[in-house]
Amino acid sequence: MTPKVNAPMSAAATIRHRRPVRWRQAGSVLAIVILGHWAVLSAATLQSGMPAAMTNTGMVFETRWVPVEPRAPAGDRIAKQNRPQPASASHKPSTPSATVPDSAIAPRTAPMEETQLLAAARTEETAESPKAGIAAQPATSASPRTPTLPPSVRLLYDIKGETKHIPVSAQGELLWRQDGKTYDARMEIRIFLLGSRVQTSKGLIGAQGLEPVRFGDKVRSEVAAHFERGKGKVTYSANTPDEPLQAGAQDQLSIFFQLAGLLAAGQERYPPGSTLSFQAVGPRSSETWTFKVLPAETIALPGGQVRALRLTKDPLGDYDSRAEVWLAPELDYLPVRIRLTQSNGDMVDQLWRATERPPATP
Repeated sequence: MTPKVNAPMSAAATIRHRRPVRWRQAGSVLAIVILGHWAVLSAATLQSGMPAAMTNTGMVFETRWVPVEPRAPAGDRIAKQNRPQPASASHKPSTPSATVPDSAIAPRTAPMEETQLLAAARTEETAESPKAGIAAQPATSASPRTPTLPPSVRLLYDIKGETKHIPVSAQGELLWRQDGKTYDARMEIRIFLLGSRVQTSKGLIGAQGLEPVRFGDKVRSEVAAHFERGKGKVTYSANTPDEPLQAGAQDQLSIFFQLAGLLAAGQERYPPGSTLSFQAVGPRSSETWTFKVLPAETIALPGGQVRALRLTKDPLGDYDSRAEVWLAPELDYLPVRIRLTQSNGDMVDQLWRATERPPATP
């Protein structure tokens, strides 16, 4: 038998032969990019946010109970906002303090309905001392004022970032509703093909501003913090230890609306160099967030040029993020930009794009 001799491959055959190798290489690069995007989504706090116990230093408002007068609907102003000038806008970063896999979380108790949570909070508020709902006051301010909370609104954001030198882009939405007695806030960050992260905050409106009742944080499954004001503690569905509830405590989403209300009530009380501190409750623990007020500046955003007051939060440890937030007076002091920078150089920048009317309450 004549032995079979392999003929040389033609150039076209060689190309066809090698094509699967290049596809495998491209697939590997695509997988790295997707994993990088998902890492930023899991690390971003829009917190956003900036997720420890907090001190009470200089953080007491007088216990004067005055009904909050909600601002007039922003319909007329919002209608005029389409580029370059807006009318009502907002933000939330949050850096998660996740240490327990979401899949391993077992709820401590069956979740309560929204109406039950708010009704229970009102009952506790009536039965207990007014001290349970007092909001934080910066040490530099004079006499306290009732925060002027923004009207109901929906803000849209473009989100840019970088993780391990890989660019990341996403879309964000901040929904805020309030009726003068209760409030409901929701922040969602969406990355194409990778899903979303949603943070929610619900609670009451008191004389000193927002009094959160429940804070939720959901990527795959949800973990939540419950504010038990009658018992003076915060409990967590992730089975992490309970913590004392400090005066003026906020969660990692409500804190941005509380800041907006305090500044809208009197920006002159917070000159550059002054600070505002809060107990910031996350889904598994709380920390002290201290914001330093810097001079206002004009920034260019997808929604147009906006004059905004800049506040910064320094890292609390080697692995914490530095946070910067810009609050725009013409948009009711809601956040038009939130930038988080990690110690390793990774960065997420949330930029205001548009303002819309909120959907009707379901």
